[in-house]
Amino acid sequence: MVWNETEVDAVMPTNSYRIAILRDTHTHFESSMSYLHSKGKYIWPTSSNTSVNDFINNSDDIMKIHFSGKAFMQNLACYEFGFRNVQSLKQINHIINYVDSKFDFIMITEYFDISLALLRRELNWEFSDVIYNHLNVRREVAREIIDDDLKLKIRKFNNADWMLYNHFNQSLWRRVEEAGYLNIKEDADIIHNLSKLFEDMCNQGTFYWNNQFNCNLYNLHPQLVTQELTNDKEDKTITGDLYLKYLINSTINRR
Repeated sequence: MVWNETEVDAVMPTNSYRIAILRDTHTHFESSMSYLHSKGKYIWPTSSNTSVNDFINNSDDIMKIHFSGKAFMQNLACYEFGFRNVQSLKQINHIINYVDSKFDFIMITEYFDISLALLRRELNWEFSDVIYNHLNVRREVAREIIDDDLKLKIRKFNNADWMLYNHFNQSLWRRVEEAGYLNIKEDADIIHNLSKLFEDMCNQGTFYWNNQFNCNLYNLHPQLVTQELTNDKEDKTITGDLYLKYLINSTINRR
């Protein structure tokens, strides 16, 4: 969504904990260009055959012709925070300060597990609150290769986004160091491993972790079914929450 403080404040409590996420500028740009191409020229004015390299190397001419679509073409992260057509350093610093003051936590996509581990500690959440599953992920073959030279050009073209990302990437790691890197890294590994286990099970179509769904132990992956778990369950069925609790406890105890 595009951030609108007035609309959000109208429906959310004033003490809400506000979280956003940022992605490295060159991957965000490549992904956005690919997605918006799929929506047609109305959203992204260049042909779907136009590569990121072609666009960046001809960006001045393209921007002159299609200025009305600039919000989708340049500094998209800033646009998503409610700012359009960002140009000056003063504007960029204003955006950084605004986001810093309005959001309690900015996650970083490239350090997703680290972000979740830190967030979990700050909000006193359980591991079960931060387990995730990947959805709508493009295959590697569908991604355009971005070499170092093109990466620098993309960051220059999206300079405001790059400065925004850099600021909050550094902010994330300061918070990690304050919380203790080894502790956060250990928690991040647990989150990653648990999420992988559940993603594998969900991909088999056998399990979802909630109380409403009963899971037959015989249908689970053999490596995830232990004697300890089956001893007290003569009917061989468990709830999602019970199994989740077991996995988390067994994972933590192996640390």
